[in-house]
Amino acid sequence: MSKKDATSAPQQTEHEPKTARFTCEMPEGLRDDLDKMGGELRYSRATLINMACASLVANYEAKGSFIFVDLLNPEHRTTKKGGR
Repeated sequence: MSKKDATSAPQQTEHEPKTARFTCEMPEGLRDDLDKMGGELRYSRATLINMACASLVANYEAKGSFIFVDLLNPEHRTTKKGGR
């Protein structure tokens, strides 16, 4: 096996969806909260982000742009669960 073969990404199977990498910028506090959630739930940051994105798209497809009314509420950006 050549060095290139040993460092190549694993091959996708026909049952796995094709994936692509991208960079996502987010505030450090949000990243830290996501990491804490991942530790509690035993999911990686990437898995949680993928789950959230899939949920966002599914909700948008089902309910349309109305879903953004709640997401864009300023309270969500300043108030955390527990009143912190």
